Amino acid sequence: MITIGFADNNKVIESVRERIMSEGIFQTKIYNSVESAIEDLLSKKIDCLIGGHDMSTAEYLKRIFKIIKPKNRIYSYSVLKKDNQIYFFADTGINITLSNSQKIELENLLKNEVGKFFDIHIAKLGFKTDNETLQVDAALFPEIAEKKGIKDSKVHNTFIFPDLHSANIGYKMIQHLGGYEHIGPILLGIGYYISDLSRGASQKEIYDTAIYLGNLTLKSTKEKA
Repeated sequence: MITIGFADNNKVIESVRERIMSEGIFQTKIYNSVESAIEDLLSKKIDCLIGGHDMSTAEYLKRIFKIIKPKNRIYSYSVLKKDNQIYFFADTGINITLSNSQKIELENLLKNEVGKFFDIHIAKLGFKTDNETLQVDAALFPEIAEKKGIKDSKVHNTFIFPDLHSANIGYKMIQHLGGYEHIGPILLGIGYYISDLSRGASQKEIYDTAIYLGNLTLKSTKEKA
């Protein structure tokens, strides 16, 4: 059975853990430090990790990177769900700015790590529509993209934002004003299923993120079998 680890120890996390355990689908374990949780993740005592609820992203990542020591740049993405709609936003938590080469690297990571589980169509967003970027309306509606000179466009559901400001603001506005469920942010390129929760994440948001990562881990395990 997949075991979900929690790197934070507070009343909200305990409530999430109790709910997950009552459902009997996943095992759970709560840690008193990020470091001990990461050590167990590396030694496969847990299969994925939910954390970041009790500290800033900078502090959380610093503790993770002391042990994992990634060789390449790490990115993150968020999932926004409502009814039968699902969207993926990146980079919602880590990189303040993205160069063109980094956007390409992020696109490839999304294809490899998210695209193997979901049917995704990626758009790089910008303030204009051309061969490099799409405005939001053009990314969502092919007829608008065509009016702006883009032929054979698709309905996109995965968005690479110009920078962290727009991505972070965008997902939180969609979540709180649009009524979408938010999952994540989830780290990309680190080689493990790890979340970086907002310190403002609700109990439901943490639960949804834990179940999402648990299911991804389960699918990945079956794929390797």
